[in-house]
Amino acid sequence: MRLPIVRDRGMIFDPHRRRRKVSLIVMVALVLICWCLLLSFAAQDRHILSLPADEETADSQLEEAEHHNSVLRCFRTYHSAMIKEVTKRQIAFDMLPTQHKARIPAPSAQKFQMMKKMVETNQRFFNLIVNANPPWGIPYESASPELASKLLRLQLAKNDTDANGLQMFTPTGETNLNEGRDKVIGTLHQIYRDWTAEGAEERSQSYGRILRELQRLKPVTPRNRNLQKVLIPGVGMGRLMLESCLAGYSTQGNDFCLQFLLTSNLIFNGGFSPNKFSIFPWIDDPSNRWRLLDLVQPVRFPDIDINNLLDKAREQAENQGATEIQPSMSMAAGEWLSIYSRPEHHEAWDAVITSFFIDTAANPIEYLELIYKCLKPGGIWINFGPLKYHWQRQINPELDQSHLDSRYTESVELSLDEILYAANDIGFEMIMGPSRHICRYASSPGSMAANIYDAAFFSMRKPLRQQ
Repeated sequence: MRLPIVRDRGMIFDPHRRRRKVSLIVMVALVLICWCLLLSFAAQDRHILSLPADEETADSQLEEAEHHNSVLRCFRTYHSAMIKEVTKRQIAFDMLPTQHKARIPAPSAQKFQMMKKMVETNQRFFNLIVNANPPWGIPYESASPELASKLLRLQLAKNDTDANGLQMFTPTGETNLNEGRDKVIGTLHQIYRDWTAEGAEERSQSYGRILRELQRLKPVTPRNRNLQKVLIPGVGMGRLMLESCLAGYSTQGNDFCLQFLLTSNLIFNGGFSPNKFSIFPWIDDPSNRWRLLDLVQPVRFPDIDINNLLDKAREQAENQGATEIQPSMSMAAGEWLSIYSRPEHHEAWDAVITSFFIDTAANPIEYLELIYKCLKPGGIWINFGPLKYHWQRQINPELDQSHLDSRYTESVELSLDEILYAANDIGFEMIMGPSRHICRYASSPGSMAANIYDAAFFSMRKPLRQQ
């Protein structure tokens, strides 16, 4: 079963870029994004970015292409960036006085060469992502004078071409590259959380609770199997989406992070056997380690055979005489607010699940209102996670914030009781909670400074009849 990428309208964007003319940008056609996400593009040897009649739409499409190729470049240059970091650490170690080196266990002197080999292992997987997603570009011969002008305005690098002779967009400035590389490193951490046997305990602390509550409130029967519609915004690497699908729900995930989308697309549609790949997810941070082994410990993924499990789910539905036997799962790429604000999503979903998501909002009330609009009467909202607001203002006045997204100046950080008050005012009815649960998030098991949260867990219902 191939994971469909929903051909919707939305935007994959760099959240650290300043937004400009957002109302126009969010209307970028996601068909272009789908081109780069579907593995079936292999027969198409290059992607051509057409110039729409509307100038602002053209600019935003070019901006999207710039970001797309920036992400690919960050995947491609992970090795060189990490080798520089490892080399700096090695130089610092070599500068130690001889008597101090003698006090450190002998394997420590070899760990830098080990880490360089581990960086190569990680890069091999990233190369698969890059090779599966060709860059967006414009052939030299097809560029009109008007288009060339727009390309120059977006700082197209004249000396950067791909193997097909396409002019490629490059990230503008070292800041974007560094931020992109941070997300590439975060991709390794998210793979650990969602797709390894070692991450199972983390998943059980959040996903497990969510799925049990979903099954309690919206039980699956032969009559409704694969027909109850579940929406999961901020789905990340997609494991919760898969588990919901396997449990008998027609599930759609949504995310805007291109690094996660490209990686999860490869995992879902690559047809890989269990434990096909090895990565070293923690070599970016040598601090807070109990043991040297914790730093250099590999993990294998994916921990399951996705296609085999989907086949078994289909067989189970068939054996139960289900009305719909085919498991249903899809991914919508783009910004949550722009995609699901459209009328076709209103009162279309039986459940909305938010896991480590509502704190990604600059204005959480917008999220709550949209969740309510998306739910059918009687639909449920299940939430799990902290309130670590992503757009919270920087408090250092000396930092240059001119390049930051405007949401850093718009962020409203609400407490849980304020969130619940607002949800009640919108019309939600509390079903369960809120309860508190200690959980880890994409956290190295050998770290002294693990990402541990005291997360809120609750479920609410949209009333069957409006009050």
